[in-house]
Amino acid sequence: MGAHGQRGDLAQTCYRAGVDIRPYTSADAPAIVSFLASCHALDETIVAVAAPTWASFTAMSFNRGARDFALLETAGGEIAALLMSTRYPDGEATLRNFRIIVHPEQRRQGLGSRVLAYVVAQDPAGDTTLQCSAPGAWVAGSAFLQGNGFTSMNLDLEMCRRGAPPPAFEPPAPYTLRPYNATTSDDEAWRALHTDGYAGTHGFQPMTADDPAAGRSAPDFHMWFAEEGSAVCGLCETSATADGTAGLVESVVVESQHRGNGLGRALVVAGLRTLAGQGYDSVNLGVFDVNVAAKRLYESLGFKTFAETHTWRRP
Repeated sequence: MGAHGQRGDLAQTCYRAGVDIRPYTSADAPAIVSFLASCHALDETIVAVAAPTWASFTAMSFNRGARDFALLETAGGEIAALLMSTRYPDGEATLRNFRIIVHPEQRRQGLGSRVLAYVVAQDPAGDTTLQCSAPGAWVAGSAFLQGNGFTSMNLDLEMCRRGAPPPAFEPPAPYTLRPYNATTSDDEAWRALHTDGYAGTHGFQPMTADDPAAGRSAPDFHMWFAEEGSAVCGLCETSATADGTAGLVESVVVESQHRGNGLGRALVVAGLRTLAGQGYDSVNLGVFDVNVAAKRLYESLGFKTFAETHTWRRP
């Protein structure tokens, strides 16, 4: 959730003219990239997104083709706010995960409230729990969510590492590392590991058969697999951050029965060395604050927490 509201006479004109929120279409992609870059220039907590990254993001199945995304435009046709929204099952419940970004020059005129009302109207039956992730630095956005009945449910830590990669770290026998291959069997292993590592976490959605192709379309995508014999038992997925300025450790998973023997360290080091070879001196990752073991691993490899992201929910 970004900041709510908007500033300036143009916003008031927008309301009086009755300009409506409209659904996003794929033709809006270049304008969204420009919008986010403009937001980032004025508020660094809003992430600029490279065009290929936006394309990969909207192609993932959990976004359902971005069919529930929407834009709020000024009377002059400029984007004032962006809604990213998707609905999916979460056990016996149903979640509507969303994020609202209001342009920094368009705040404090109630645009956030207007878009939130649009989010609620997306599920008229009223049987959906709303979920929104917001950086801890978005003080106004957090206050807006609290004021609208949301409660913070989870905390994710954003971590960064800078400098040369660590020396190569070989996994213990009988484990080996190898690059992922875009084959049916490797895609099935990727999907299975994704479920093993993230099932039960907030917002989890199993990967579909089409998601690996969307995932590997991300800029500078690479993945390492850990194997015991010929059986895949772990992965480290890397790519570029949304704005393309740093490397990203997207996902690290080791099957539960293979944990505690150095496989996670071997996979992350391999990922860091790959990113260094792609020219990245700075690498980011995110980790749940309750995942103490993973946090300790990342800290031992030189990662430091630089920001926090809260997950908010409201029935």
